[in-house]
Amino acid sequence: MNLGRCPRPPGILYLASAPTRIDYADPQTETLHQIISFIGIAIYLFLLFGILALHEAVVSAKDGIEYHFYGFAIVNAFIFGKVILVAENFSFAEWFIERDPSMPYW
Repeated sequence: MNLGRCPRPPGILYLASAPTRIDYADPQTETLHQIISFIGIAIYLFLLFGILALHEAVVSAKDGIEYHFYGFAIVNAFIFGKVILVAENFSFAEWFIERDPSMPYW
């Protein structure tokens, strides 16, 4: 069995091959795009962390433990949202575009 280079199947569109950096004509447009991206990422993460906090509250309520820690979800959403936005600007994912997977995926 050949476990060497893993060829990519033809005809599949890879999202990693799409350009990730957009050059804007003016800084105001770029700033507006960054703010909109941050708000979208933060809302998604807040929903994700909020569902996890809700699950913890439901599980804890079964044992009679009061758990109301939803503020942690919004703080985490803002912090991780900013980290994701910075990582997108540094284009960390572009490093992996031309690399082969370390293990075969079949």
